Amino acid sequence: MGTVTVPSYCQQQLENEMNRLMEATLAPSTTTQYNSAYDKFKKFCAELQFCVNLIQEHTLMLYVTNLSLSQSHSSIKIHLAAIRHHSILQGTVSHGMYLLIKNYISYYVPSNEHKVSHSKNRLGNQSHQNFY
Repeated sequence: MGTVTVPSYCQQQLENEMNRLMEATLAPSTTTQYNSAYDKFKKFCAELQFCVNLIQEHTLMLYVTNLSLSQSHSSIKIHLAAIRHHSILQGTVSHGMYLLIKNYISYYVPSNEHKVSHSKNRLGNQSHQNFY
């Protein structure tokens, strides 16, 4: 088999079509949810001065921890799926980061029974508020 050569003027057209096809894989409501979740992640990163385009494991762990203070297990899974989806679209996700996010979606996220109360924790102290 020979190699395929793509003229450089076609690259942008191919990228546009690839992005259109990737966006078309999601239902409109899922796209809306993912965009909202990803906007919250970008805000979180901006507040803590983390680079949203180069996601580090520590950043992801802090974000999941922050979400776990007020979000359900299923909501956190949506946020992580949104981060993965947008990272793939932007071409910024490595295979290792893809697997890390996938594992967080499957295993790391705590269940609702571990959710921290918004008003007072078990010791009666004011609990930390979620950033968003």
